[in-house]
Amino acid sequence: MDSQPESAGYLASRSEPDFRRWAQNMKRTMLLAVTMALLAGCDEPAARSFLGNVTIGTPAWTNGVCSLPADFPTRMVHSAIWVYRADATVSGTNIYLTAVVTKPPFLAKGGSAGWISLGKIKPGAYQIFYRDPDGATHSLGATTINEPNEASQDTSLRAAPER
Repeated sequence: MDSQPESAGYLASRSEPDFRRWAQNMKRTMLLAVTMALLAGCDEPAARSFLGNVTIGTPAWTNGVCSLPADFPTRMVHSAIWVYRADATVSGTNIYLTAVVTKPPFLAKGGSAGWISLGKIKPGAYQIFYRDPDGATHSLGATTINEPNEASQDTSLRAAPER
């Protein structure tokens, strides 16, 4: 006579198919979790320490909107985090820039935010700062915004001091 109860024999005969079903469900769950983790890390502000030598160009007017050319290279050459865009805030005679990064490299090209719209800004002298997500600021230099009809179309970039 068999010493195992009937229920133990039933579980032993069902364990291999149950494990396969569990493994298939686990694979689906892990794939979903990895996909969600990749997409959840998108669009977050970057600290100045993450960036390399930020370069700022000469402001130019297009259709009544002033834009500032800027390049935000990352310090980590093989990082999976890329500069997606840069946001600008104008407060008095100060311009605050913040680079926004995206973690999955397939969502955006990296290395440059290109032209940053400053909107319809008053002509004059401005100080440019980089603003970290925690509110700390870092000077990037100064620029002069000319009248729209006098604005230079020079798109060359000049290196801002690294601090």
